[in-house]
Amino acid sequence: MKASDNWGVLDIKDVGGFLNPTKDKVIITIPTKMDRSNISGEGWTLLLNDDYKVIKDEKTSNYTIVKK
Repeated sequence: MKASDNWGVLDIKDVGGFLNPTKDKVIITIPTKMDRSNISGEGWTLLLNDDYKVIKDEKTSNYTIVKK
């Protein structure tokens, strides 16, 4: 699966993520590598556009893409 929007491009291989039933979120495994715009985890890669960043919610340990 490949998903793209203003934030960038998310490429999911055979495993590593899925689209939730309401099709408004993509659920992926925890990131294992986080550079400025290249983020990846088991089975997926994310190339972020410059205007966006990934933040971690310390309470839930979930990650979200937000506009800078």
